Amino acid sequence: MEVHRSAIVEAHTKHQDSELPRYELIARKHNVPIINILLLAPLNICLERSSNRHVPGISYEINSEMVTDYYCNLDPMEGDLVFDTTANSPESIAELVIA
Repeated sequence: MEVHRSAIVEAHTKHQDSELPRYELIARKHNVPIINILLLAPLNICLERSSNRHVPGISYEINSEMVTDYYCNLDPMEGDLVFDTTANSPESIAELVIA
């Protein structure tokens, strides 16, 4: 932000109320706009994706119980732009965000 470049930050948290304001504060400090993009999928899709995913650098298995606990205990989340990842490809989401 200090060199006037766009930044994409992935905030992967169950606690939007504590994380998002920190990012907004940084954006305001550098006088740059912030757009909160929320990507959603139903629990059954998250479980399926998790069962087929290998996450480099994580030394423990992310099992279905962990995914279900995370998903079912999310704080209510909002977004300036909201996309269902089961109905939109990553490429189409990127095109919509840029537009």
